[in-house]
Amino acid sequence: LVRGGAVSRQTVKRKIDEVALLEVKAPEEKKEVAELHVYADEDHVHLQKEGKQKGKKNLNLPLVTVTEGRVEESKGRNRNVNPVHFVDEGMDTDRLWMSTDGYIQKAYDLEKLKRIIVHGDGAPWIRKGLKDYPTVVYVLDEYHFAKQTKQIARLFPNKNVRVRIYAAVSEGDRKRTNQILQGLLEEAEDGKTKNRVNQYGTYILNHFDAIRERLTGGYPGSCTEGLISHVLSE
Repeated sequence: LVRGGAVSRQTVKRKIDEVALLEVKAPEEKKEVAELHVYADEDHVHLQKEGKQKGKKNLNLPLVTVTEGRVEESKGRNRNVNPVHFVDEGMDTDRLWMSTDGYIQKAYDLEKLKRIIVHGDGAPWIRKGLKDYPTVVYVLDEYHFAKQTKQIARLFPNKNVRVRIYAAVSEGDRKRTNQILQGLLEEAEDGKTKNRVNQYGTYILNHFDAIRERLTGGYPGSCTEGLISHVLSE
């Protein structure tokens, strides 16, 4: 305000560096909850550190958020229950998951914990998170699946692609899903379209179980996109 709102990037960086990072502390008594929802995603952040690689202005920063579910605050507006966020400034996803795992073990009674639902876009680093828990379930963020399906459906406007794919995956029918994809390949008019269908098919079959969980499990809608933009920006 003193300078009319003009603050240099260097001043912002210096002020941020002066802020001590807070450790996430588990509650003194372990909570008894039946289900946890864990949201994982990543986003590009601008690098301000000294000695950064020339030409390397940003990196993908991973974010993991542990919540106890979601409640409706008002019509169309939901709130995560007791969210705790984890970010590894070294971009080390193995260490990030270790921190997340350590918090869960200290904060919650594992004997009462029946399920851990991990929401994400299917990236390899997300799929290996919390894998040692027998109760973990991986759910694909529907935003990404819907986006991919919509793009393919536009290439085949008269084939009812979305309805057929959603039905086949929801029923857990890999064979029918593959038949639909093969039919699209035969209908493709050029190499570019064939490549796009192949990429889409690989995407679906690689994440088949996680997509089916999303479509049939009755889980709350994923909020990974909102978390990654709002939390990291803040």
